[in-house]
Amino acid sequence: MHSTIPIAAATKQESAQGDEILTVGGAESGMPPGRPMDVEAFLQSLRQAPEYAGQIVHVHTEPARSPRCAPLPEGLRPEVTAFLEGLGATTLYSHQAEAIEAALRGEDVLVTTGPASGKSLCYQVPILQSLLDDPSATALLVFPMKALAHDQRAAWNRGVAAVEKALGQRGTQAMAFDGDASSSDRRKARDLARFVVTNPEMLHVSLLPNHTRWSRLLTGLRYVVLDEVHTYSGFFGANVANLIRRLERVCLHYGSRPQFVCCSATVGNPREAAAAITGRRLHHVEEDASASGSRTYVFWNPPQIQTRAWRGRRSANVEAHELMVKLIRQRVPTICFSKARNTAEMIYRYVRDALEKEAPGLAARVIPYRGGYAADERREMERRLRAGELLGVSATRALELGIDVGALDACLIVGYPGLLSAFLQQAGRAGRAGRDSLCVLVGTDTPIGQYLMSHPEYVFGRPLERAVVDRDNPFVVLGHLQCAAVELPVRDPDLERFGYASGLALQVLEEKQKLRRLADAWYHASAERPAHDVRLRGYGDESTVVMDLDTDRVIDEVDKFRALRIFYPGAIYFHQGDTYEMVEHDFERNVVQVRRTDVPFYTDPVTGTSVDHVDLILDERPLGTGTARLGEVFARLSTPLYERVQFYTLDRLSVHPTNVPPVAYEALSFWVEPPTHLTQEVNRLGLRADSGLMGICYCVSRILPLFLTSDANDFDWSVGCKNAPPQTMFWYEFYLHGIGNAEQCYEQLEEILPLTLEHLLTCDCEDGCPNCTARPITPYHVRNIELGEGQVESRRAAVVILNSLLTGQTVAESLALLNAPRERRGQQHLPTVTGEHRQAQPHRMPLDDRTRKLMLRKLERYRLPKLPVDHPWDAAPPVGIPQPESEEALVTTDAEVRHERSGLVSGRPAPPKEEPDPVASSRPPESGPAKGPAVKSISDVARRAREKKQENDQTDSG
Repeated sequence: MHSTIPIAAATKQESAQGDEILTVGGAESGMPPGRPMDVEAFLQSLRQAPEYAGQIVHVHTEPARSPRCAPLPEGLRPEVTAFLEGLGATTLYSHQAEAIEAALRGEDVLVTTGPASGKSLCYQVPILQSLLDDPSATALLVFPMKALAHDQRAAWNRGVAAVEKALGQRGTQAMAFDGDASSSDRRKARDLARFVVTNPEMLHVSLLPNHTRWSRLLTGLRYVVLDEVHTYSGFFGANVANLIRRLERVCLHYGSRPQFVCCSATVGNPREAAAAITGRRLHHVEEDASASGSRTYVFWNPPQIQTRAWRGRRSANVEAHELMVKLIRQRVPTICFSKARNTAEMIYRYVRDALEKEAPGLAARVIPYRGGYAADERREMERRLRAGELLGVSATRALELGIDVGALDACLIVGYPGLLSAFLQQAGRAGRAGRDSLCVLVGTDTPIGQYLMSHPEYVFGRPLERAVVDRDNPFVVLGHLQCAAVELPVRDPDLERFGYASGLALQVLEEKQKLRRLADAWYHASAERPAHDVRLRGYGDESTVVMDLDTDRVIDEVDKFRALRIFYPGAIYFHQGDTYEMVEHDFERNVVQVRRTDVPFYTDPVTGTSVDHVDLILDERPLGTGTARLGEVFARLSTPLYERVQFYTLDRLSVHPTNVPPVAYEALSFWVEPPTHLTQEVNRLGLRADSGLMGICYCVSRILPLFLTSDANDFDWSVGCKNAPPQTMFWYEFYLHGIGNAEQCYEQLEEILPLTLEHLLTCDCEDGCPNCTARPITPYHVRNIELGEGQVESRRAAVVILNSLLTGQTVAESLALLNAPRERRGQQHLPTVTGEHRQAQPHRMPLDDRTRKLMLRKLERYRLPKLPVDHPWDAAPPVGIPQPESEEALVTTDAEVRHERSGLVSGRPAPPKEEPDPVASSRPPESGPAKGPAVKSISDVARRAREKKQENDQTDSG
């Protein structure tokens, strides 16, 4: 058991660096990294501090766990034993031994033990054994994030380096094949490496389409490792599952059938999810035998301050930074998680500034970490984390996965991350190597944050969320089947591999002349490169680089979708805790230019998502007293305004327009239109009909995963649009062109809405909570969480509207339901929407003519025409979206004409014209003089910046 210092016997002194040292009996005994913290002593010191009185509102402790060990499996080669001994492992945890033995027997394996339980050894040992047994054997490791891939590659190479040197073995070093790798490193990985580390995108767009160049790797492929399988859910999971189908098909062509080793963490159905991804029956290792220290969870509520119209509690960011400073000054290695990039950067800035005043020697030992940093910056941060050089890191979810962050003792989580699985994953980053740990959830001054502070059972009393993977989704299969035809001709046996929808997908591809049948196979028949059109994660495939004008170097990289929301005239941008002002956003070149500035405020974009208009009605039918419809809509994400917000106090200084056009896309949607008189009567009773409609929308979105193999975040929702009644409730797919989930939901509305009503009726809350009508986190979140979390909508209004819609009862009769005894409100109780799931088989999309037409339309939309428009800030119209068709035209407009009109959806509004023709004005001119300099690609600009940086580095070194 670790020795600790009782708080009563300790006194505080200041070291020469300014950090607090705990001393006992006058002798200094600081807390350097590596020495465990006394969690109870730290909490007691907070309880005794008058300025923190009453802020610890709940404490939950999980006891320590002793390890269960097992001997090394028999038959391991001496080199493998030496590899383990080099890691200090003379024995294994019993779950490691079980997984290794199963893999050595030739079984596919799934390991779902907790954080820091040594899951990596479960695949490293069998891979090293196979590489040494067979000189032609190879292995492929697929990670969802580049940072995680490089971390695991470095760990592997450190382990095998000593073995190679001692035993004279060569060729077991791992090499990375990703976007950060240079051209020469990519060639080495392709031609020489036996152990290749990559990500799904590189497998999709490079390795498989060019598989003939990778024949050596694929011929000898023995193991495929899929780490962090729980991240492959929803749309991303469906794409990765079909990517694995393509990989297996190409491996079969080269005569190999690799084993799969999957590792997963906190998720409700790991075996089911891994089977959907791999298509294999896996040996499941789930009993964690690793050592674990006790973990103490603390709910920390910021104090009440002077009541204002919009805020009554102190900033959670300020509270988190003060706790982090206290921990760091006591030499407690700490990580602080935030939900937004800006928040992580802001907290780092607060911590850095405080330490520079109070403990200057420690300020350099804290860093921010998030996605988007330049590769060299990111690698240096990760090296310092692994080496134990740091005492603190302020991070986003980019560090949530299994990247080695060293020995951390404390974790701060600013605002509930929205999912229990994410909360536990973040908490698990502290307390590794069997050490006791502390996790503090800092409450936000929002309805959601305060609900959790008073209802901790919402976090600790419910099951984990389930990962959902629909590998047979016809819209996903459609794109991957076309990609597969580029790799190898598609033959009849392949139809079974790609599932029940593959036959219809082939028919559609043939009809659009994407594939052509010759003899007994289908061949790719167009000049397109479909892998570049099929996006694995939806948006985010195209990036915008951020350049510092003062240094002429690339300092950041942001996906284009996000860049449209956070870069606008006047925007303040965070990088490494410093503030930069946006100078220019070049949409054509995908380049943002910024300049360092020092201001006492930051900017906060005001974003919103909505349906602009209905574009096509595919089907409609009566639903209760209202109407249900299925069709296509133009959805948009707009950033009309931004606010200047004071650091620390969060005072709003001013509000400004952005003049940035909305990001628009055409989406599959289903919608429900209640009768107008219903919402009018609800308002007359004093209930908020608009709030009730929003509450129904949110609750339905949480329930949808019960009816189809999709993630709740695959849908968005809004109320009303230009050419529909204001009470119309829309649910639409977030992904460009849709993946067919809207059609499945439309077919099951008679089941979905009654279950939603039952859940609303049986909820224990007074008038809304996160379990029924309150959205825990906004999906497009890019800003300070305290100004952006969802509000609690009215459960009472939602019940009245939905019950009257479904049953035809009057508003008064529906209102009486709320006063009835609980057992009479519903037939059963669902404790959490995302917890208990019905056992019925999810609804499969019918392979009918309507589905065929939707698939045809998806192919047509892969390449939208681009319009030569002026710079968006110079254009007058506020919305760059085609105007809605007339009611008659919604079902008669020719599809190709509307596709041409959809070319306006480019994130830029069309230039103003007098009385524009919505069809003719969208057609690009046949010719015209070029405006401005030639357009350069992202890579051109980035390459120029990198070359400039190399020149500067050489000059500095000289």
